[in-house]
Amino acid sequence: MISYNSIIAAYGRNKDFRSMTSTFEEMQFKGFSVSLEAYNTMLDAYRKESQMERFRRWIDEVASVTELKECGLGPDLCSHNTLIKAYGIAGMVENAVHLVKEMRENGLEPDRITYINLIAALLRNDEYLEAVKWSLWMKQMGL
Repeated sequence: MISYNSIIAAYGRNKDFRSMTSTFEEMQFKGFSVSLEAYNTMLDAYRKESQMERFRRWIDEVASVTELKECGLGPDLCSHNTLIKAYGIAGMVENAVHLVKEMRENGLEPDRITYINLIAALLRNDEYLEAVKWSLWMKQMGL
């Protein structure tokens, strides 16, 4: 039996976002548990195609982070790191910085990869002073 996660991943690889999101919604409608793997697979597919605004709209409309947390899935460190990297590529640096701050406020400790992704996002978007600030923070934290 093919799992929903595999179908979602296949649609993502083929850049078929409409079928990918409808499969996710079907999974929810039929009472299957929303999985962190499905969420991360969709996030990665949108990131690879620089479709972060589209992903953000989908999250707001269909699969809110609150809904995922209620299922015991809140986005994990990998989800956050992928999202920070994607925000940087999409030029959405403020979102990346906000997400790192939000992680810390919610008790999810950013790791070395988190800060590297954030600094790369800042540099990519000509936010050099902010990148230096976060580099110093990283050094202070022993990362």
